[in-house]
Amino acid sequence: RRSARFQVDQERPAPPPRSTGRNLTPFLPALTHSATGMASENVKVVVRCRPLNAREQSEGAKRIVNIDTSIGQITLTRDAANEPPKAFTFDQVYDTDAKQRAIYDEVALSIVESTLEGYNGTI
Repeated sequence: RRSARFQVDQERPAPPPRSTGRNLTPFLPALTHSATGMASENVKVVVRCRPLNAREQSEGAKRIVNIDTSIGQITLTRDAANEPPKAFTFDQVYDTDAKQRAIYDEVALSIVESTLEGYNGTI
C-alpha cells in the first residue's frame, strides 16, 4: 500500500524545496516543473552511439548501427543473417560524431539546474 505522500498529483503545484540541510523529499521519478510551478512526470530516453574502436576496426568489424538523428531512430542491420533491419525510436539520439559538451548542454544541464533548486532528477 502506497502512502499518499509519495503520489504525484498533476493538479496541485509542487511543494517548495525543503531547507532542512538534508534531502527529505520523497523520490518521484523524473519530475520536471513548468513555469506555472506544476509538477509533471517526464521520462525521456536519450541514446548516444559510439564509433568502432581501434580493436574492432583492426579486426574488420562492420558498423551495424545506422543513426537518424532527425527522427530519433536507430536501425540495426546484420548482413550475414538475412534478417530485416530492426528499428528503435527514442526521444533523442546522438551519432558517433556528437561531442560530450553538446550532449550535456542539450540533455543534462536543465536537470542539473533543477536539482540545485531542490527538485529530484536522474540522468
